[in-house]
Amino acid sequence: MKCSVIRSLAFVTLCACASLVASSCVALAEAKSEPKRILIVTATGTFHHRSCEEALPVMWNLSWKTKKFTIEYSSDTTVLTRENLKKYDALMFINTTGDLAQFPITEASREAVIDFVKEGRPFIGCHAAADTLRDWAPYYEMIGGSFTEHPWREHEDPVTIRIEDPSHPSASMLPSPWTIREEIYQFHNFNRDNVHVILSLQDPVYKGSREDNDYAVAWSKYYGKGRVFYTNLGHHIHVWKDPLFQQHLLGGIYWALDIGDAAQAKIDIGRKKIDSKWVPLFDGTLDFGVDWETSDDPAQTRKHWTVLPGNVLQGYCDESDPAGSSHLYYTERKFKNFEYRADININKTGNSGLYFRCPKSDNYTDGRWKNFPRGLEAQVNNAYDNDPKKSGTFYPQPALTAEDIRKLIGYGTIPDYGHFWFHMHVVAVDNHIVIKLNGNVVVDLYEPKDSKRYSDEGYFAFQLHHRGTRVRFKNVEVRELP
Repeated sequence: MKCSVIRSLAFVTLCACASLVASSCVALAEAKSEPKRILIVTATGTFHHRSCEEALPVMWNLSWKTKKFTIEYSSDTTVLTRENLKKYDALMFINTTGDLAQFPITEASREAVIDFVKEGRPFIGCHAAADTLRDWAPYYEMIGGSFTEHPWREHEDPVTIRIEDPSHPSASMLPSPWTIREEIYQFHNFNRDNVHVILSLQDPVYKGSREDNDYAVAWSKYYGKGRVFYTNLGHHIHVWKDPLFQQHLLGGIYWALDIGDAAQAKIDIGRKKIDSKWVPLFDGTLDFGVDWETSDDPAQTRKHWTVLPGNVLQGYCDESDPAGSSHLYYTERKFKNFEYRADININKTGNSGLYFRCPKSDNYTDGRWKNFPRGLEAQVNNAYDNDPKKSGTFYPQPALTAEDIRKLIGYGTIPDYGHFWFHMHVVAVDNHIVIKLNGNVVVDLYEPKDSKRYSDEGYFAFQLHHRGTRVRFKNVEVRELP
């Protein structure tokens, strides 16, 4: 076994230039808290990536620029003792390799790593970290998956990466789609139900062999009390030199350490921190005239919107109702960048939608809110044939069809679609819009800012499209994003 060499790369001690030392010390003194200590391990039992060495100056540079963490590293695993790990706030494996028989680690150190994370400290894995202990269940359950092969190689055509969660700190700065030349792994012992997928391959069917055609590229998860961030990227040297990858990785590190705000990789220290907790948008009350109001004539349309047991919000008007359509606006506050999620139930003949960023200036005139608001809309329509655009459509384009709905939600030839609930998740970051149905990304696009519909911020509104529509919403939550 190689002798263990721990090289401290703390940004103060390795500064060669006196002026750099001085400026770093000033920055450290000004910091509100001590930098987190990250232990990086690059030990390999089989293939050794050249990027193990290339990654270290990149990590040192990121630590020095951010002042949020320092790093120490080792080229073997003798540092992974239970006692030594007590000194660190996080553990990072960069392109470690080797299965249970090959990876040079003792049983005691394996257990120490698992307990380190279970007990509440973060783990960050890059690329071949998933090719490590791939046949040892505690490790692959902790990291979220294990390597089987790499159908996509860096010397071939670039791969296109889809941003599934542009709100995540590791993705908020990335273009979508993101094209990169890199070796991409295929995993087993992986199920997206057990992780939060952030990046995945777009249209990968021609290469991979997974039956579900699901090829995640980056994810986050919890293991015990600890946070885990893994990125498939980081094989090739040129990737480590790519500023977008560095920002992606830095955002993942910030998330794992639970520090900073979601500007993460841009390191905007002066940005006002935003509370990013999920909060109920609908708490079981309809305080008309204060937090909520209906469109057109409230005397006629307020009766369309009621609260059912279990904090269920229902919109309904029967065929004889003279008011017809109506929209329910959440008027308490405006939102710009956010995540919204809700469970939705709509009858077979119903048509609805979630509007967002509806500007008051265009939707409130003569003391009344407008039917069919100007704003952005995520369509809710599972069967109503008069409108071919089904649930999940970012109105008016691109459009999901009835066949799409059957695949994504599981509805078949059943008599009344209104018996079934489905989950909708909308993410809006600047002009980047993502819509998911039951966890599946169905829309990932940029709304042109010169579009007549586009607005920087505005109100939410729930739609009741026509007589006979019955739509219900529950577990309605929103999370504000920077």
